Amino acid sequence: MKGRSFPKILVIGLVVLGLLGIGGFYWLSGQNPASLVTGSTKTAPEAAMFVPRTAPAMVSLLVNPDRLESVGKILTFSQKSNNNRIQLNPIKESLLTNTGLNYGRDIQPWLGNEITWALVTPDVDRDPNNGQQPGYFVALSTRNSQKSQEVIDQFWQKQEKAGLDIISDQYRGVKLVYRRPFEGNIDDAPSLVTAMINDRFVLFANYPKVMKEALNTVQANLNLSQSESYQKALQELKPRGVGFGFFNLGNWQLVTDQPEEFISQQPSLAVSLGINPKGLLAETTLITALESDTINPFPAFSKPVEALNYISANSPLLIAGKDLKQLWTDFSKIVSVNPALAEFVDQPIEGIKTLWGLDLPQDIFSWVTGEYALAVVPHGDENWDWVFVAERSENAAQSIENLDKIATAQGYSVGSFNLNNNTLSAWTKLTPVVLEKKDKTKTQTRLIQANAKGVHSTVGKYEIFTTSVEAMDEALEVAKTANIITQDPDFKASLEVLPQTHDGYFYLNWLTSRDFLNQQLPLFKLVELSAKPFFDNLRSFTISSSDRVGNVQHATVFLRLR
Repeated sequence: MKGRSFPKILVIGLVVLGLLGIGGFYWLSGQNPASLVTGSTKTAPEAAMFVPRTAPAMVSLLVNPDRLESVGKILTFSQKSNNNRIQLNPIKESLLTNTGLNYGRDIQPWLGNEITWALVTPDVDRDPNNGQQPGYFVALSTRNSQKSQEVIDQFWQKQEKAGLDIISDQYRGVKLVYRRPFEGNIDDAPSLVTAMINDRFVLFANYPKVMKEALNTVQANLNLSQSESYQKALQELKPRGVGFGFFNLGNWQLVTDQPEEFISQQPSLAVSLGINPKGLLAETTLITALESDTINPFPAFSKPVEALNYISANSPLLIAGKDLKQLWTDFSKIVSVNPALAEFVDQPIEGIKTLWGLDLPQDIFSWVTGEYALAVVPHGDENWDWVFVAERSENAAQSIENLDKIATAQGYSVGSFNLNNNTLSAWTKLTPVVLEKKDKTKTQTRLIQANAKGVHSTVGKYEIFTTSVEAMDEALEVAKTANIITQDPDFKASLEVLPQTHDGYFYLNWLTSRDFLNQQLPLFKLVELSAKPFFDNLRSFTISSSDRVGNVQHATVFLRLR
């Protein structure tokens, strides 16, 4: 399908949360979605003590991968599809590619109930001139320290026999083993580093410098476990699931020894992941630096957003909620403290402003203080259309008139016409169309065709915008029938799992939006290929936000599996 202009900012949240599901809980994608796995006995990742409190991300699996497989074999499944049973072995082995290690032989006999991955820094040398060189480590808990030590020793012995110069150092009482770099400083050169920590963990890092920083944070009490924001997130979530993630949304270039008062002002996101009979269910807590007098203990809705009555059941992607102005204000404050995220958000906003002369925050978001719904709908076999439904506010009339002026300034004609007893305003451009003649000796006929680039209409308390007349016609018609998104079986199944009271939804039907996303965002194709087992089992993805008290916002994420 050919897509109309796609505002990339609308999928920022999708990309981030999608990567969380792919990277952080990769093993879970192989589990049959009908199985119900009880949560871990762990309340938090123990390996957080190695993670600097300024680290951008930490993701943990809090249950042994073999337990997921064994539960799947014992329980009776209601799913009919044979595709939802994926063996974990190929995934396990792929993670050990080029290491010389075999999961069943070298890892499984001693692996405990925690696997934690942490991105310690996005750039080890903090020099943007030579590109990004991320530093990270993986911590594996061990239930048999003697066996795990034997495996690590044998691994390095093989490296020495292969002719590599292996270094064994003592650092803060811990033995570090790694390959001597061919050139450059030892600490700054990329090299696999291993360490055994107190008979409890085996650590792997990609730089000696990263491993040493992990050990420093333990002894200096500058680790994530000592962070005020992290402790607050644990208190809010009370994690008992099979996975846990913590993400620093603030400035990723901060040094570890920053004052705690400053660190605690950085926004963060915590996720506790569990398994539901229909898929994966995550509870999230967003802790921001906003003023603590913001209180919203009662979500805006106790039923689906009424603006969805104009969105057809075949929509594969939608966002719905209330007060787009406040949402953008809060979102802007969060990303403003992170230069990388701020740039990522600002680029599409500025791109739309340059291309269309449209300032989204000022010209759209500022007057949408009531309900809203934004959705993609298929238009025949060739195109996709956008539908935007917004509850009219006091400033709506003036703002919509300003949109007409912007369209005129961009070379569009603004006119009105009737469609099924509704008055529509259209932004059109006239283009010449040449009719081919069978008789080449005759003069070709040239016609003028009006192409509508945008249409809007006032319907009840809403203003509806679409990118085609056909999409507007469908939006007006589905409101009179039961063929609306809230009656779609997959959407209804997702809502049954999510809290009944909420502040809005983000919904993505992966099965029907797959082609659209891959076409509009090439990044999605790469992500899909890198985590094919996960996406092959994904049916839909839904986020529902709920109460907000002070600087804490709660939400629930449901990944429905096939």
